[in-house]
Amino acid sequence: MHKYLIILFFVACNPVKKVLNNPEKFNQVKDEVIKRGYCANDTTLIFKSDTTYIIDSLIEIYTDTTIVNDTIYITKWNNRNFTNTFLIHDTIKSFVVDHARNNILIKENDRLSIKLNHFKSQAQTRLNWLIIACLLIVIIILYKFK
Repeated sequence: MHKYLIILFFVACNPVKKVLNNPEKFNQVKDEVIKRGYCANDTTLIFKSDTTYIIDSLIEIYTDTTIVNDTIYITKWNNRNFTNTFLIHDTIKSFVVDHARNNILIKENDRLSIKLNHFKSQAQTRLNWLIIACLLIVIIILYKFK
């Protein structure tokens, strides 16, 4: 009998199933998981660039023939022209961000701001009552000593 109660206890108490079956609890857990940043892998950075590298070389060979008296002179020279060109076209940077975390943090901030204003008003009310009580005590003490 004792074994069955222990088995029943472990089978009956499954917090994961309780959260999955209750939409309100599921939304609370989902918001907390997103707020802590466990789903941050949805943020993607995309960089695209199109670069062209051109090397142009031109070799020109010139020859010149000169006849002086009975002698023929042949002159030969080379011209080399090198041109290096870098052309960069269309560098694109784009960011894809999942805004679910931002929306949850904004809601949390709004909720905490409302709560803060409520507590400030309560603190101000209590301070006013404390000042009134202190004034009454001072008035009573002054009245007793007169």
